[in-house]
Amino acid sequence: MAAPIDRRTRGRKIDFKALIAQNLPILKKQPVKNVVNNIDKQLWPILRVISKKKSDQDNSYQYLVEWEGWPLSAASWEPHANLTRDLIENYDCPTVTDDRMQAARHTIFTSLHKRLRGNGAQQHPFEVSLPLDVYRALFGDKPNTPATVKGYRAYSRDAFAALGLPDGWDYSVDNKGYGHCLVFPILIRPVVQFSRTNYIRDEDSGVLVPLPTIPIEKLFMQCCTDAYKL
Repeated sequence: MAAPIDRRTRGRKIDFKALIAQNLPILKKQPVKNVVNNIDKQLWPILRVISKKKSDQDNSYQYLVEWEGWPLSAASWEPHANLTRDLIENYDCPTVTDDRMQAARHTIFTSLHKRLRGNGAQQHPFEVSLPLDVYRALFGDKPNTPATVKGYRAYSRDAFAALGLPDGWDYSVDNKGYGHCLVFPILIRPVVQFSRTNYIRDEDSGVLVPLPTIPIEKLFMQCCTDAYKL
């Protein structure tokens, strides 16, 4: 098999001819419109859409996608024209497997309980490592309002209760029934950042070669806690 294609540069365009030349599986998909004229068009299969952003050029959206059969380091920003209508229309509420949803509930539960053990008076952000498509699947249909803190959305207790978290998710008490509870709303800001560039030394030339960067998906959450008696 040919060596993997270097696709580290953010905002890059995918060389589909080079991908096809490596004899990797290709998904043939007919577009919604102009089916007859485009029946032979080949689209590389997208595993999931991670995030989106506004383009600086024409104010349209670009989408960060993870490619099926490729490592996460190959994720790239793609114009909306490269995505199917279903992917774009279902961006806010994507289809996610039950296993990934259950893992996300566990992550949110443990993160909230870690917050309950912290300093309740401080409303500083805490990080929750969570795939952003799973976040949208969990919260996409939940009522929320813009928060006073830029970039955050405010979610009520009812919104979290609808996630199906384990009992006792919003409080933590000792064997006498005393402890702390979460104060709502809880503020959430989804973030995707790329890992810092790292290097490896080429064995033949001795030159330092940059390793691929990887998108890191997480939520910034903000909330306070209060004294609580069960």
